[in-house]
Amino acid sequence: SSQSCSGANIVINTIFAEAVDEICSELETAVSKGKNFNDTLQGILQGIVKKHKRIIFNGDNYSAEWTKEAEKRGLPNLRNTPDTLEVIEKDKKYGALFEKYGVLTKEEFKSRNDVYHHAYEMTIAMEANCAITIAKTLVIPAALEYQGVLAETIQKV
Repeated sequence: SSQSCSGANIVINTIFAEAVDEICSELETAVSKGKNFNDTLQGILQGIVKKHKRIIFNGDNYSAEWTKEAEKRGLPNLRNTPDTLEVIEKDKKYGALFEKYGVLTKEEFKSRNDVYHHAYEMTIAMEANCAITIAKTLVIPAALEYQGVLAETIQKV
């Protein structure tokens, strides 16, 4: 929630550009061979829906139901940032997609992933340090004070 939406928009727009490029290429090839534009387009779109309908889920993607459904459908369900960044780094097809459409070079793609790693690690470190500070300055002193009250009460009894 603290990240800019620009990164996600770059990804979505690049994926959309690839999808439109594939549809247009297939359509142009068919029309150049004398096939009817509308019939061909209808066939292409139906094929896309048939091929990719397993990813459509009209429920809550954060629910346990979705986790089970994704597994049943054979879909990846990466639930944390480190796992996701690892997949993005290891599978070269992601960087190749951005390079193909001139959005990011290999170096820029790697650099963005390095920045995402660093930002995640820094956020986790900061949150851990805050938790330690809270424990040292608030929780432990309050617990010790209460322990003293209890000890005093026991002693009086």
